[in-house]
Amino acid sequence: MQPKKNTSRSRKGKRRSHQAITPPHVDYCPKCGAPRKSHYACGRCGYVNPRVSLPVEEES
Repeated sequence: MQPKKNTSRSRKGKRRSHQAITPPHVDYCPKCGAPRKSHYACGRCGYVNPRVSLPVEEES
């Protein structure tokens, strides 16, 4: 069965307004300044917080 009326672009857009994609939040490491995701260890130096630091393997 077909709909009796077309859904307008504005009505469709209002319904989908909350589905917009947001970019991931980027923090910067306080130790080396490299960009990293919030609450994640730094990929360059391994810094997590003042008490924890993870070893990072060097690429040859």
